[in-house]
Amino acid sequence: MNSRSNIPEVFILTGEPKGKEFDPVFASRNKLPDSISEAKVRLNYSEHKDALTKLKNIDNINIIDPISYLCKNKQCKTRDEKRGFFYRDNNHMRPWYSIQENSYLNRIFTT
Repeated sequence: MNSRSNIPEVFILTGEPKGKEFDPVFASRNKLPDSISEAKVRLNYSEHKDALTKLKNIDNINIIDPISYLCKNKQCKTRDEKRGFFYRDNNHMRPWYSIQENSYLNRIFTT
């Protein structure tokens, strides 16, 4: 049995932005704006906040928060004029968007 000291690093990946605003069909039918506030997106993960705060104080635990990377200036964009919606439904990224934006995962694979 491995002791905890043999584990060099543990990465915890929290959730990406999600919600009805990201769903192309729902957003189009309801004429939703092309962004949602970061605060509103984080409400989907509010129950995880206390647990994550406790984990930050444990050695060798690295928490990767996609919302911090994908949302800029306190807003999470849902689409752009050039390529359209970033997600195919309310919580699944389109492959091109994932490839373009998921560089925050690089630190997992380069350690």
